[in-house]
Amino acid sequence: MTDLQTNQLSIDRSHPGIWTVSIGNPPINMLDEGTIEELHGLVRLLEQEESLKVVIFESADPDFFLAHYDTSRASQSSGKVGPTGYHPWTDFVLRLSKAPVVSIAKVRGRARGVGNEFILACDLRFASKERAIFGQPEVGVGLIPGGGAIEWFAAAGRTIPGG
Repeated sequence: MTDLQTNQLSIDRSHPGIWTVSIGNPPINMLDEGTIEELHGLVRLLEQEESLKVVIFESADPDFFLAHYDTSRASQSSGKVGPTGYHPWTDFVLRLSKAPVVSIAKVRGRARGVGNEFILACDLRFASKERAIFGQPEVGVGLIPGGGAIEWFAAAGRTIPGG
């Protein structure tokens, strides 16, 4: 098994076949280029680790699962593409949705923008009634969510065209 060095992801591998990944990027768990790079490393492991059956994603911050994309640093990924040929974020959610493990989002706090896209790319989603808040702010300004939230929602439980 290849190991993964992370600053924002904490991986609990104490249960055979099940990993729990905690996301922590203070102060409000915004997704930035570092987060995307670490998630790419993680999805490579998910694709390779034959003994892994389930991965559970949660947040280290009870108020924010993933707040949104850090647009102040968006230019850092300009022109980059992942192995699928898409922008690194879109590449990640596509690969996560096709990974040979059951992916579960355990949501407490806010999941907005890419946070919402992330959980919708998972196979299963469980949300706290008291603390989970979902949002797709791009829609309010006439933008299409870049990680496919609308497509994932419509395709839940079905095969994604071209996937």
